[in-house]
Amino acid sequence: SVLVYFLSQFFARKLIQGDYRISVDRTDDEKESRLRVHSTVFESIMEGVAVTDADVKIISVNPAFTHITGFKPEEVLGKNPNIMKSGRHDEEFYRRMWESIIEHGSWSGEVWNRRRNGSIKPEWLNITRVCNDAGATTNYVASFIDTSAIRASQEQLHHLAHHDNLTGLPNRLLLKDRLDQSFKRARREKCQVAVLFLDLDEFKKINDTLGHKVGDEVLKQAARRIQALLRKGDTVARLGGDEFVILLDRLDRAEDASLVARKVLSTLRQPFTIANRELYIGVSIGISIFPQDGEDSDKLVRNADIAMYRAKQLGKNLFQFYTEALSQTANYKMELEADLRNALEAGQLQLFYQPQVSLADRRIVGAEALLRWQHPEQGLIPAAEFIQLAEETGLIMPIGEWVLQEACRQLLTWDEQGAQRLRISLNISGVQLHRSALFELVQSVLQKSGVQPDRLEFDIGESTFLAVTEKNLDVLHRLQSLGVGLAIDDFGAGYTSFGYLQRLHADRLKLSRSLLEGVPSNRDKSVIVDAITSLGEKFGIPILAAGIETEEQLHFAHKIGCKTGQGFLFAEALPPDRFQRFS
Repeated sequence: SVLVYFLSQFFARKLIQGDYRISVDRTDDEKESRLRVHSTVFESIMEGVAVTDADVKIISVNPAFTHITGFKPEEVLGKNPNIMKSGRHDEEFYRRMWESIIEHGSWSGEVWNRRRNGSIKPEWLNITRVCNDAGATTNYVASFIDTSAIRASQEQLHHLAHHDNLTGLPNRLLLKDRLDQSFKRARREKCQVAVLFLDLDEFKKINDTLGHKVGDEVLKQAARRIQALLRKGDTVARLGGDEFVILLDRLDRAEDASLVARKVLSTLRQPFTIANRELYIGVSIGISIFPQDGEDSDKLVRNADIAMYRAKQLGKNLFQFYTEALSQTANYKMELEADLRNALEAGQLQLFYQPQVSLADRRIVGAEALLRWQHPEQGLIPAAEFIQLAEETGLIMPIGEWVLQEACRQLLTWDEQGAQRLRISLNISGVQLHRSALFELVQSVLQKSGVQPDRLEFDIGESTFLAVTEKNLDVLHRLQSLGVGLAIDDFGAGYTSFGYLQRLHADRLKLSRSLLEGVPSNRDKSVIVDAITSLGEKFGIPILAAGIETEEQLHFAHKIGCKTGQGFLFAEALPPDRFQRFS
């Protein structure tokens, strides 16, 4: 950091020239003034600073060091900083740290250190080696900040990302994780797992006639009733709306799932007393069994969903097991795959562009390219409905190449029309990152089109980002060195650590639209969004607020430091000609 740099220069000068009081030219007012400023900064900055000699013995600490660690100067002077080691890091961690300091002259990263009171806290630590004119090490300067508050916000964010805000139940993300763990146990123990997909009957009528407040209370009471029926190792999750999923772990017989289904039907038939009213609902339940109805979480939940719709068709307030006869969805998927294979050659794919604007003056500064499929029979299909299919079948590779070429072509078209110079953001899936020669493709398309690399930005979903390998990181860093921007998309929907951000050196964070829902009135989300913007500021990463739909959200995003944003408040995704007129 700049702080570490100028402090290292200050101490280097001090130690190279000899004792400060003797060496400084007393007639040189400029030098005197500069050193006084450095000394004042050292004493007053919020970052803790410790200086050691070449033998790594502490020779100086500032007041912030004492404030953060609790150690007084006289308790640490002359001692090795390892007196604060927490025991959380192994010897390999410290070996790599010193290897970086010796080889590169510095190291930065997250460290857990012990305070004077014995507590262990996280810090973001920077260590810089100071050398004299001969190149010999004279000192080490360490500066650090206490990241406890930010980490606590991260943990709160992690909880919100994995739990339903209304009921407190696990959400889809956490359910998937628990399903995956259950499948592993079932394979080891040769048992079964059941998924029950629940959809409340008559709930929409309650919402429409009595309002969302009453509807929300019904959902909360229903969640508590279902939870009370389950064993400790089972899970009930809310997917959204009036849909719940029950995970029954370690079943000996598939028939055991029907016993739970009957209990759920019975308990939800009982009246709900809300605001002195007795309300009645029912529930339709679909059941799928691992492994015979699917060996992955998505398929098992999908098949339970298919069975639930059949139960609803049969008269509601029933349960239905999944069977192959119900698998019309699978046939539709096969038909859609065949159509998608033809779509690229038939020119049915299109790119729409959603404006990205400066929040200060609403001036358009870029656009996100969003894929659409103009199906000859079904009309315009958004990417969310076919991208997963494209990834599963490998079609994402030629589609991704077409998207890149089309975005570059469109940039050149706008340039010829005299439009302002914009950057286009493109979504990159995990499959593209893992399977394709992405760098070579991008380099080739840019060379052939003549588009400058800095006019492209690749958006990487947070979940994809967390799964990147060292090989993937190398590809991403090469793209950055080429001049292409990299953004972490949907940031805040999951859990990203300091280490991951440090590894990628992202150029931008795109705040998850889910976090803007309800702000600023939702205090929990507001605090988390504020923490994320602070995190971005500390890393020097600008933040784009996605999903801005109201003036209130716009004001909030701008107030907390987001420079750019996008959302329906400004414009929906537009075809190229409409985008040009809009801009």
